[in-house]
Amino acid sequence: MSERKHIRMLLVNDENEYCERFQEVVDLSSYCYDIDCHCVENAKEAIDAIAKWNPDLVMLDLFLPDMDSSKVLNLCTKEKTPIIVTSEEQLIDVGKNYLDKGVSGYFKLGEDPEEFDQILSRVAELANEKPSYQQC
Repeated sequence: MSERKHIRMLLVNDENEYCERFQEVVDLSSYCYDIDCHCVENAKEAIDAIAKWNPDLVMLDLFLPDMDSSKVLNLCTKEKTPIIVTSEEQLIDVGKNYLDKGVSGYFKLGEDPEEFDQILSRVAELANEKPSYQQC
């Protein structure tokens, strides 16, 4: 079995429930992926975490309470950090606009566990990670 790349992922979402749910999925998927997921609740914490922790990837909620998420996006673009934009709303036009700005993906947040699997798969892909088992 080949060694898996350790992935440092920053999750920026003001919904604590979502962060906890996503962390559970990451923990349950540890047989496939080696992801260290750090959660922050606002743009200021995200900017600080990017500077101090240097994540391999940022998953950014489109709507944050303290400032426009585009400030985080601009920092990630400057640092060449891959970014996935998320939202509870199906905002295809907004998602496309962010994709035009260099965002690596857009996901509508929901309750479906398959959505989490798709997100983890995209995270691993962006970090040049392959699942360690074929069934993953």
